[in-house]
Order: sequence, then C-alpha cells, then structure tokens
Amino acid sequence: MATFATAVLHARDAPNSRSHLRHEASSSRGRSPGVFGWQTRIESHPSSRQSSPMPTPTLSPSDSFSQNRSFSGLPVHYPLKSQPAIRPDIYPPEIIWLRAEIPEYIDISTSNKSRPPMVQCLRGTDGKVLSSAQYSGIKEAVRLVFMQDLAPLALADEQRKPGTDIKRSMMWYKDNHRERWWSAIAKIEYYQEVISLCANHWKAEQLLSNTITSYTNMKARRTDSPSPSTGKHRRSPSTASSHKKRRTRSKATPAEHPGCDAERVDDLNMVSLDIISPIDIRDGAPGNGGGDPNSRNAETDAEIAQLRFMKVLSTYENLRRVLQNEYGTIQNARQLLNAMEASTDVNHQEPSPEVVEFVKQIEEADPSAEFSEDDRNEGWGHYQFTAGELTCSSVLRNWRAIGNTGMARRLIAAAVKTCRVARSVCEL
Repeated sequence: MATFATAVLHARDAPNSRSHLRHEASSSRGRSPGVFGWQTRIESHPSSRQSSPMPTPTLSPSDSFSQNRSFSGLPVHYPLKSQPAIRPDIYPPEIIWLRAEIPEYIDISTSNKSRPPMVQCLRGTDGKVLSSAQYSGIKEAVRLVFMQDLAPLALADEQRKPGTDIKRSMMWYKDNHRERWWSAIAKIEYYQEVISLCANHWKAEQLLSNTITSYTNMKARRTDSPSPSTGKHRRSPSTASSHKKRRTRSKATPAEHPGCDAERVDDLNMVSLDIISPIDIRDGAPGNGGGDPNSRNAETDAEIAQLRFMKVLSTYENLRRVLQNEYGTIQNARQLLNAMEASTDVNHQEPSPEVVEFVKQIEEADPSAEFSEDDRNEGWGHYQFTAGELTCSSVLRNWRAIGNTGMARRLIAAAVKTCRVARSVCEL
C-alpha cells in the first residue's frame, strides 16, 4: 500500500522508489564480504571484476541492466565467476553452500522439492536470512534481468513457431540459448553478490527458474482468461450456490461518486462486493475433521480458488475505514484520499488503456496452487504489481495515465484486496 500511494503521488519521479541491494566489496586483507546494504546504486565492485572500465550502474527501470554500456559504447560484459565446490571457511555452514544441504536447514514441502523457498535459502555472509524487503528487491532485480535479456528470446520463438506447444522453461533457455543464459546468470551475480554465495550458481539458477515459471504461468492464465468484453470469470453451479447468500452487492450511485458518469459508476459496482472470508469458506467445507492429506490438499486448493471472489468496496468512506483500521501507519494514503475527494479538476479524464487493463488484472487475479512457494504467500501479492508487461513502474507514469479519482480508488481497493488475499493464502 505504501508503495502504491507513493507511486500515485510522485508518478515515478522519486528515483529511489524501487530500491535494490548492493554488496560491500571484500577488503584487500581478505575479510569476508559485508552484509548487503539497501541502496539504489551500486557504489563499489570487487577488484576481481574490474578487468575493464565500468560505468556506475543503477537498477532503476529507466537505466537498467540491458541498457548499461561501457565507455566504448559496447554492451557491458559480465564475467561468470565460479565459486569453489567446497564452502570456504570464512562462511558459516548456514549459508547453504550446496543445494544438497537445503534439507539440513529448511523444511521443504513434498510437493515442491524442486522449488525450495528461496526466501529462506538466500542468506548473508553471516548465514542469516535476508529481510523481506531485501529479498523482494533481489527478486525484482532477477525479474528485470529475465524480462530484458531472456523473455524476448521466447517471444521471438513464439512468433516464429505460432501454435506450437513448447514449454519454454529453464532447460529450454539453456538448450537453445546457452550463452545468453549464462550471461544472465553472470549479470545477476555481479549486481547481487549474495546470490553468488554458493557452488555451481544454484541460487541464481533457482531464482531465475522461479521467475520463468511464474511468468509462464501468469502469461498462460491471461491468455486463457475471458476477453475484455466479458470481463467475468465463470463459476461452477456448486460454487455459485454455496456463496449466493454470503455475497451482497452495495450499489454505487452517481451522487456518491461526483464527476463519474453512469458507466463509470457501473464499473465501480463491479468491484463493490463485500469481503468473503476464507475462514467462512473453510468452516462451511465438509470433511474438515479428516486426516487424509490428499483430502486436505484438495480443500486447500478449493479455498485458494475461492479467494478470487474477495473484493473491496472502493468508496471514499470504506477506503478511509480500511486504511485507518488495517494500515494506520500509512499517513500519505489517507492524505491522498482526502486530496482526491476535495479536488474538482481531475474527475473527468479518461485513464489510459494500460491502466484500465492493469487494474482489471489485479481485480481479477487469484492465487494458484501451481505457484512456487516463493510466489505463494507474500510473494503472490508482490507479483501482481511487478510481473508481466503491465507493472506499477510501466503503467503508473503520471496522474494523466490514471485519469480520474474513480480509477485511483479502484486501484487502491485492488491493492487492499491483493494484500488481504495474500495474507489469507499464508493462513491456509
């Protein structure tokens, strides 16, 4: 929520709205590298990686990895630095040097043995798990590398071979674009050295593989989703009947939304369904007392599927109440609502098509049991705003793109809904 409110207020003008991590270089006396600092720019580099003149790179979208150039004007080359197979003594065992050591320090679910929770695997030089903010920054940096260096390769292949059922996974990139794959790994480890603290680049490869899987799944869901003209998900008869009495619709009127025409009010009504708690769904489900793990997994999958119907009323009154009760520390969000309600000159512009589609995909997003453990839990909510072609940074460029206060409220309501769904998924 804080990120969203800042994005709307400043429209990407603040360069440090998207922070990333840097690593302090090892000293000449061989001390172990320090823990990553939370900085926008990378200010120092290990001497072993300074074989050629390098610009001071940044990780912001406008000056990102693929746009970096050396002083000669050619693309920057990132040498792949391999770590020893045996963990150096300067690092503690808890750093998880080998992939095979994961079960010694982390409990992995049987359904995701091939996709360990990297939020627990990434650790600083002292063996301690990174903070959630640091991990989110690293995931975003990896996603940027993928979107800029690897995703275009798959898109070009899709255009050359339309209609072919090819799974463009990590192995597809390694088999068909091996040099580009290892170049991406080198770039990731260069900028985020904490990822390189392992043997055989397993942490960088796993993070990049998770990014590819999440991107592919989301792209497939968007392809299979209804056309914009319908804008609705189908529900099975059993689902519709079981929740018919729980759902109530609060009709918005033009008087409640000054500056919005009737069509806009109808759009607001589409997102004005009251909250349906996943606890209600769980309490009403049959067979909760059973001990069959397969039955329990089926129930969990069903509960996850029902979270798509969780909505948030986008009126000023409701948003103020939600922000006060659930996000009391975010002062600028309430200030934004007050400013929007008091404004008389920003109600009649049309939002950009990209913003309309961006808000719609957030409103209609639902978590999937197919996600990796990183992209479920809190990672699912983060992914809604940063994945694919439509992201906060690419869509929310300025107020003109958002267009009017009705669309801004829809976006705030969608952010609240996403947060609630993500928290509910964590509790399942």
